[in-house]
Amino acid sequence: MVQEAGFKDYVVFSLAFLAILIGVSGVLALAVFAYDKHQNRHVPRETIRSPELISGDEKYALSAIGEDSAYKFFQGKSWFGWMIYLATVGVQIWLLFIFVTAADIDLADETSALVYTWKCPRDRVECEFKGDLTLQGWVLFFILMVAYLMKDFVNGSKLVVLSAKERHVRDARVRYFVGGTVLTAVTLFTLGVSVIYNYATATSNPELVANSVIILFIADIDEKLYGILMAINPGWVKEISCEVGGSDEEESQTIRDLRREMKDFRESLRLLEQQVRGGNATQPQAIGSSSRHSNVSSRSSSSSGGGSDWSGSPPRFRNTRRQRGRSSTMAEF
Repeated sequence: MVQEAGFKDYVVFSLAFLAILIGVSGVLALAVFAYDKHQNRHVPRETIRSPELISGDEKYALSAIGEDSAYKFFQGKSWFGWMIYLATVGVQIWLLFIFVTAADIDLADETSALVYTWKCPRDRVECEFKGDLTLQGWVLFFILMVAYLMKDFVNGSKLVVLSAKERHVRDARVRYFVGGTVLTAVTLFTLGVSVIYNYATATSNPELVANSVIILFIADIDEKLYGILMAINPGWVKEISCEVGGSDEEESQTIRDLRREMKDFRESLRLLEQQVRGGNATQPQAIGSSSRHSNVSSRSSSSSGGGSDWSGSPPRFRNTRRQRGRSSTMAEF
């Protein structure tokens, strides 16, 4: 079948399939990056690179890749963690290629797992079909594949989209792109290998389902390896996990506290500015009213002072006349 498409064998076809998947991921990332840059052309850079959004993306990436998977090490900066991650991916692809080579059509290779469903006895002219594989088996096969692999495909695609966001630095973009592309490629390659191997070897519906389950087990190697590492040295795994996202909660809390303090400071500054403006506006009125009150009081005091002098002068004048009369009487006496 692949020879008709121009490929030498299933191995060459699988390599081309993986290259196409990587290329599609790159095109998707470039398209999303151009769209995101166009959408945020009028948005300030500080708003785009919000610490809360970046922290949320890191947590989402960790949950999408799997917190109990060896794939989580790709999000950290530990070289040893990255070696474990790449080794896990390499083992998975290597095991999948074993099924690819086993399904290859090679009449000279006795190790090939290819099963011939047509039997042609020597004493008969017509050949007989011995296969029991029906459409029902293939329907069950695709239901099993979708139920088991769809989640990883969606999460991997979202990581590729996330790597194209303008708010991330180059290092984060590379990590998200590599993690999303690898997760998507391994998932779709597992589906392709299952189709190739079952098409070449499965002769009945139970055999088709059994082969699919065996191949799907390869997709769980990352989780099994993470469980082995946790059993051997959980402290070391937790240290690498801290490098990945263990301090995110503390950093997020610190960021939230700083933002809250900054907001309170701005509110206090705004209130102080309002008070200063209100004081400058009411001070001339207070000065004018006080001057008016002082003028009125001075006028009233002057008027009251004049009245007192006028009303008081006659009595003082009369007292003076009386004193003069008394003095003259005493002189005559």
